[in-house]
Amino acid sequence: MLRNFQESLDLNDSVCQNLLNNLPGMFFRCLNDDDRTVVFVSNGCNELTGYSPAELCLNQNIPFYALLHPEDTFKLKRNTDKAITEKSNCNTEYRILCRKGKTKWVNEISNGVYDGDKLIYIEGYIRDITSERESSKLNSMLNTYQNAVNSGSLVSITDPKGQILFANDQFCKYSKYSRKELIGQNHRIVNSKYHSDYFFIEMWTTLKSGDTWRGEIRNKAKDGSYYWVDTVITPVFDTRHKIVQYLSIRNIITEKKENEFALIKKQEDLTRAVEEIKNRFNEMMQFNYIVSHNLRAPVANVLGLANLLKNNDIEEIEKKSLIESIHFSTLKIDEVLSDLNLILSSKSDINKTKDHISLLEIIGSVFETLNIQHEEKLNHFSIDIESESEKIISTKSYIESIFYNLISNAIKYKSLERNLEVKIKISKLLGALQIVFSDNGIGIDMERHGKSIFGLYKRFNTNVEGKGLGLHMTKTQIESLGGNILVESKLNEGTTFTITIPSSFEEQH
Repeated sequence: MLRNFQESLDLNDSVCQNLLNNLPGMFFRCLNDDDRTVVFVSNGCNELTGYSPAELCLNQNIPFYALLHPEDTFKLKRNTDKAITEKSNCNTEYRILCRKGKTKWVNEISNGVYDGDKLIYIEGYIRDITSERESSKLNSMLNTYQNAVNSGSLVSITDPKGQILFANDQFCKYSKYSRKELIGQNHRIVNSKYHSDYFFIEMWTTLKSGDTWRGEIRNKAKDGSYYWVDTVITPVFDTRHKIVQYLSIRNIITEKKENEFALIKKQEDLTRAVEEIKNRFNEMMQFNYIVSHNLRAPVANVLGLANLLKNNDIEEIEKKSLIESIHFSTLKIDEVLSDLNLILSSKSDINKTKDHISLLEIIGSVFETLNIQHEEKLNHFSIDIESESEKIISTKSYIESIFYNLISNAIKYKSLERNLEVKIKISKLLGALQIVFSDNGIGIDMERHGKSIFGLYKRFNTNVEGKGLGLHMTKTQIESLGGNILVESKLNEGTTFTITIPSSFEEQH
């Protein structure tokens, strides 16, 4: 029986030894001396420290305390002494320096072995917690980063179809929607309609290809206010590289965008002001030309003839002739002054009152003024007006003048080699009135006259009576209405004017 008992003890020792040598980490027994001399250590010390049990036991190669990181030596000694004093377990973490210079974090759980009140050994278990520490550090960093992002950015997560799964407080704050209202919706809930469909098609194409998308978006809050966000959206993949979610991080840039738009407006205003100054300068030069050429000659004539009249020796018949010449020159002066007055009045705000206008009635009125008969209209004029463009709100006197000048010019400069054909097409284009006016008349040599076609007193065919005021007046009036006019023309083929004027349109009933 005694032999069986001894065999049982040997078996228990063998089992314990196997457990100690095969469990991760290392079990140890050491003395409580300055070197913490190891008297027993399990085979796990090889993997943990790089040293074998034989090298560590009894300080054969290196004392255990020599493995401690210099900054942690005092902490371990303090915690061990405290546990011995209190006869409690010591649970502490510290760093060790391994054989190949690598530093590891370890956790030691140990306690004293006593004979009565006398401490004989310290026994315990040490395990590697480096990965745990690094993971904890990483989690801490991620939490810090997440808190920073959440406190300053609008964050949302959607499923692959764009349905919102998560929205942070900042998203709720700026969108004015509660989290409950956002979850389950897609981001169309904050769509401001500012961006085109193509904008979002391009965004989704990028995301579905697995790439990150970045752009600036104007969103609309629940209360109707708008806010701009600098947006980064990135796909989230599973282990099979399949997109399972989209993470969106947005930063508010409303003030920046408002400043940008304000700067653009200032630049546009400056450009318009510069253009206006250039136009005014050109007009001054043209007025100077009128005064110096069109007024100087008749004024000089009047002065010269008046001096002749001072001669008392002039016969009555000759005097009558001089008076007639003075009258003719005075009429010329009056004609030039009337032209100048007409041009100045076209730039005046006095004529810019808004009226409800029927374009068909305007064209009909012009036909009556020019004495164009009904049959002539049918044979020579094609008028195509979209129903929604026929009634507008604009300055009636300007619109009448524009049509009068274009129609009268088409008749005046018609070709003698073919029947006159005039096409007038009127439509609504991007909220503006567009008039395309084409004829098959004698045309204009654009290479020669293209830059001066709208100039004062510019005439391109001396065989037809005219002053060269019509096109200048037309352009001035169109620009006074905020529009523009373009011209295409070929000699002996005809001319096309394309006019665009911002207008309000009456609703058709």
